[in-house]
Amino acid sequence: MGERQAVRKGYAVIVMFTIALYTGWRSNCFKTGTWLSPVNRFDKVLERTRFFGVRVINTPETRKKRKFASKYFTDSGNVMDPFFKKLYMLENKKYDKNVKIMFLGTSSIGFDRVTSRMREVLQPVFGDGGKGFVTATKGWLYHRHQDINWNFSDSWEYQSVTNHKRDRHNHGNYGLGGVVSFNKGASWIDYRTVKDGKKGYAPGTKFSKFSLFYNKYNNGGLVTVNIDGRDYSINTRSAKPADDVFEADVSDGPHHVRITTDSNPSGIYGAAFDRKKGLIIDALMYVGVYIHQLLYFDRDHISSMIASRNPDLLIFNMGAKDAYYNPDNVRIEKISNLYANAIRNFMSKVKGTPCLVISIKDLGEKVMGKVATKPGIEKMVEQSRMVAEKTGCAFFNMFEAMGGKGSMERWRIAKTKLVSDDLGHLLNPGAVKIGNIISNMLLEEYAGYKKTLSD
Repeated sequence: MGERQAVRKGYAVIVMFTIALYTGWRSNCFKTGTWLSPVNRFDKVLERTRFFGVRVINTPETRKKRKFASKYFTDSGNVMDPFFKKLYMLENKKYDKNVKIMFLGTSSIGFDRVTSRMREVLQPVFGDGGKGFVTATKGWLYHRHQDINWNFSDSWEYQSVTNHKRDRHNHGNYGLGGVVSFNKGASWIDYRTVKDGKKGYAPGTKFSKFSLFYNKYNNGGLVTVNIDGRDYSINTRSAKPADDVFEADVSDGPHHVRITTDSNPSGIYGAAFDRKKGLIIDALMYVGVYIHQLLYFDRDHISSMIASRNPDLLIFNMGAKDAYYNPDNVRIEKISNLYANAIRNFMSKVKGTPCLVISIKDLGEKVMGKVATKPGIEKMVEQSRMVAEKTGCAFFNMFEAMGGKGSMERWRIAKTKLVSDDLGHLLNPGAVKIGNIISNMLLEEYAGYKKTLSD
């Protein structure tokens, strides 16, 4: 009897393992909409299957394992290594190009304060690569840029990804910054580099390459770009709608750029201010954007725009508004699939580029006179972790890094107040702290990468 029972148990284990593999494979096929080739099925199923509560990971033997400096950072595939390699070459004067970080976020970076702090911390180490991308005009009320003097006339109308269903074109072409601006009559935009601050260093003091991103269509007008008194003319009229970019190389230093239009409407996405070497951080601020609205971007358009900037690292920090207004767990689980699809759309023409998903921070609410973490926040954090796995990105748990549950209240009552009374938005000291947390994490993981080179 004992032998028969052992045999039966053995058969049961084999059957359960086979069912688990088959179920995992079927689930993957339906989620991705693709059927894996016989060669890849087993490996892919192993990567996604939990067997008796243990996650089975298919790791190439050649992959180096290392302990990550931050306990809130995970990168099981070492996808960040190509980015770190370029930083290493940049730091050691072996790379004659710039390295770009493209940071996509919501209102947490809406004033460019988090990303500005990252420039202040990281550019002195790896070189000042310039300010990076700036939209033509504001797309949202809380939409500002640091590290540049930026003004424009009030004779512009804008169409942003948040009003996609209501805009007159409804084409999904909103540029890198999620907003396209059309002039109403003769209009202007003014960009100036900033002056060096009291600290002896300020990002955005110089650039040597100017780029203007715009849309051409049949009713387009004439645009004049004036750089330090020299005019460049751009005709945005075209029988066939298309995106285009104007580029001008200038001396490395401070500059003044003024863009003017004629009375015909021209669609302008924004401009970039780069230097030949150093680190660039593009702040793409999708203020108040829900995750599903990222799918309003035309896939070919946004992926082409991203590819035109040739980023070396894409950072995705979305989901705060979804978790704040839609705390229902089932709804959030659906959001994770939308989030993963949006990342795939954005990266469809830069496949293989390192990417990093940063979770949302804590958000609070008052319950019976006390402040607590809003329902759904922790669930959204976990969904973001799953999104990173689905898309092959690294993951950083900002929620835990800032203190975890209840940290929003602790930040609110701190001696130096870090967040606003709405328990959701960062004040300037809080933005600086978040910028420090992200910058320090990147520097620590970069140091860990360098250690593997010497081991």
